Amino acid sequence: MYALDLTTVLDRYAEARSTADADHRWSLVHDCVVDDVVHVDPASPDPVEGQAALASTLGVRPEAFAFTDEPDAHHGWIRVPWRSIGDAVTTGVMIASLARDGRLAYVLHFVDPD
Repeated sequence: MYALDLTTVLDRYAEARSTADADHRWSLVHDCVVDDVVHVDPASPDPVEGQAALASTLGVRPEAFAFTDEPDAHHGWIRVPWRSIGDAVTTGVMIASLARDGRLAYVLHFVDPD
């Protein structure tokens, strides 16, 4: 049973998006998302399903990723703004459902319009 607090889950998710180290990224993904996570991001043509697929996808282009405010949470869902610095600075919002153990189960990213 994981039962991590939300701050820890989000910190590990942000670090997983930022690290270039594949083993460390896998450990972080395993800690912060459920085994059958679904991850939907405009940069990916299809939803990414499962921890291994997510760790692999995040490793294609690791970028400096951080949440920029406290999450808004209710009824097992969260909404939190983020910023990513890679080739350009990108901002957006993540909406995610939480599993009973506190990890992310369904992750949906929106990118702010330019």
